[in-house]
Amino acid sequence: MVFKICCTILFFVFFSDVPTGQTMDLDRKNRASENMIQDSWHITADKIEYSQKYDQYIAEGDVVITGKDQKINAEYVRYDRKNKKAYALGNVALMAGEDVVRGDRMTLDLEKQTGMIYQGTVFIREGNYRLWGDKIQKTGENTYIAENAIITTCDGDQADWKVSGNEAEVTIEGYGKVNQATLWAKEVPVLYSPLLFFPAKKKRQSGFLAPRFSFSDRMGAEYDQPYFWAINDQTDATFYLDHMEERGEKISAEYRYVINSSSQGAAILDYLKDDKVDIGTEESSTRWGYDEYDDIIRPNAKRYWFRMKSTQMLPYELTGKLDLDVVSDQDYLVEFRDGYSGVDETVDYFEENFGRGLDDYTNTSRTNTLIIGKSWEQYSINVEGRWTDDLLKRQGKILVEGTPATEEQPATEDSIQNYSDIDDTVQRLPSIQFSGLKQEVWDESWLYWGVDTQTDFFYRIDGVRGDRADLYPRFYVPMRYKNYFSFEPSLGVRETLWYVTDYNGGMDSTHDEENLENRLNRETYDIQLDLSTEVYRVYKPGWKSIERFRHAVIPQVVYEYRPSWDESEYPVFDSIDQLGGAHLVTYSLVNTLTSRELVGGPVRTQNPFRTKGKDEVPEYTYQEFCLFELSQSYDINQRNVSNPEPFSAVTGYLVFGLWRYFTLNTDAAWNPYANRLTERNIGAGLSDDRGDEFNMGYRRNTGTTESLNMDSYLVLTEKFSLYFELDRDLFGKKYIETRASVLYKTGCWSADFGITKTREDRKYSLMINLFGLGGFGRSIRPTDEEE
Repeated sequence: MVFKICCTILFFVFFSDVPTGQTMDLDRKNRASENMIQDSWHITADKIEYSQKYDQYIAEGDVVITGKDQKINAEYVRYDRKNKKAYALGNVALMAGEDVVRGDRMTLDLEKQTGMIYQGTVFIREGNYRLWGDKIQKTGENTYIAENAIITTCDGDQADWKVSGNEAEVTIEGYGKVNQATLWAKEVPVLYSPLLFFPAKKKRQSGFLAPRFSFSDRMGAEYDQPYFWAINDQTDATFYLDHMEERGEKISAEYRYVINSSSQGAAILDYLKDDKVDIGTEESSTRWGYDEYDDIIRPNAKRYWFRMKSTQMLPYELTGKLDLDVVSDQDYLVEFRDGYSGVDETVDYFEENFGRGLDDYTNTSRTNTLIIGKSWEQYSINVEGRWTDDLLKRQGKILVEGTPATEEQPATEDSIQNYSDIDDTVQRLPSIQFSGLKQEVWDESWLYWGVDTQTDFFYRIDGVRGDRADLYPRFYVPMRYKNYFSFEPSLGVRETLWYVTDYNGGMDSTHDEENLENRLNRETYDIQLDLSTEVYRVYKPGWKSIERFRHAVIPQVVYEYRPSWDESEYPVFDSIDQLGGAHLVTYSLVNTLTSRELVGGPVRTQNPFRTKGKDEVPEYTYQEFCLFELSQSYDINQRNVSNPEPFSAVTGYLVFGLWRYFTLNTDAAWNPYANRLTERNIGAGLSDDRGDEFNMGYRRNTGTTESLNMDSYLVLTEKFSLYFELDRDLFGKKYIETRASVLYKTGCWSADFGITKTREDRKYSLMINLFGLGGFGRSIRPTDEEE
């Protein structure tokens, strides 16, 4: 009968006899001092012998050695106590955390954590790295050098891909290096490189990221190589070198910092000395211009884009927000929408991390703001500096005289004289805003009030400059008659003061600027009467997901009045300066559906009417899954005009989202005089648990715009997926952009082939991502590993 004898051997400084068949402490010196017991090594085996002559222990049969958060298994181990070295033979395995080193035999220095593994493998759990080698030298706690090496992140004996080389060096939390590297697809060699580097990291660390490769008509062959710099735990940076065959080198730098969830920032800068310019000739405008968006030339070769977002908590519970967006020309954002540092990636990153995006990429006016503010329970104050950079006005590209450039007479920097150099863009430097929410004037008061006040300091390079203070308190008297209806009259009183520092040619020719006053004021008021009621009913549909839902109908009538007066003498900075009169009656009908769903188990809560015991009440979640609103206004002032049309368009708004798999958002406007819909906007989305998605948007404004955009992601099988995106101008009968890609994905690699087509360009992209080693190219739709 074969049985296992578990031997534990313990010895101290003054003991020389070692009993067998017991747990054994291999280090007498550390056992002699309690301060050093953490350095102890322990061994168990079926049989243990000790040689006093050589001061060695020999263990046979299911040998297990533990210590320093490591574990060694083998069939045979010889341990040199003096030098703390072990020789292991037979199914040897060294385990450190979730990482495992295996081999036929090993020679290990337990103190230095070095050694040699023969016919061995190294498995790194994080990243699923596997390293094979005839001889693997462990040169440190986290470093290995393998001869005749093979590396992969695939499971199984027949890996989908692998990299072989005559020598491989791997550092966990660092990089791997393979000499004379060959990339294999199954058993077919596909790529050779004399030297290959790859990351072998469990956490973020500086190094090269996967490059992007593409080809397009405008850029030619393109290679974009990013480098990531992990500066410290709170800051990092990424640098990009984007080589474009037709355009030159675009250099980008991105810096990010995160202090805490309330304080973070990011700044990104691109620079390109463009080899191609649009000087107005037919060839240059067709190849390098964007007639679809404008007919304005771009003669500048030096191009750049700087953008920044920052949210910062300041002393005294102040919050600071900085948004910067400075671009060299009107075509830059249209031309560089995709890519690592393109518009799409930048907007997605800013919206996800800061909740604030950028102006639309087609907008030639870019907004830059600095806001410092503080909020209380009922009040808030903000100091805002706002600079609007109008690219066309800044560069003098508003054509006022002369003729556009031709082939015979191309445009030059000197031909800018044909364009206006007037920049009358309004800047706020700064604007101070103070707001108070609707609240009681005194405790249990029948009178409520709120206030909106702002002081602005306006600046223009050309045109009227000045300051303005606008004080606008409002008083409410809410009333309710039983449960039948609510009635709320309110009165707004407004005082506006202007101080014009410089007319600067900004008034029209009917005004003599020498006789215009510098100080102006306006006093006005407005009245609003709000009458509404609500009826509702609760239904029990008997559905599994929804216990009951509430249908509410809210009819409402609102009367508004504001007197009219001559506003021509006032300077115009924004809409506050030209309020105009109003005499309206607006009526609306709102329908809402709200569901109630039981979640979790019952919640125990204290019963105030009992001294002992507790009541169990269920816990519910409520969701307004449908909102439908119809409204129209009647303009009383329009009754007396020559061609009266007092009724406004009937507007409708619908939002529906009962199930998480389907959403619908639509609005429309119907003109009663033309008897037709003048506006229609529809947005819908479908999804399922497999990951399939379909989103569609349709917009129409009769006579001006009509567009359709949609995108879909379809999971065909576990390995194949399709992505498609379409943006079409139905009014102009042309495609704005079309994208399609095919994704093939296995457990250790993926391939994504895509094509993007616009009116001006066609781009092909291919990404081969070897999980753990990085990739080549760029995927149109990011994979899970990239995200």
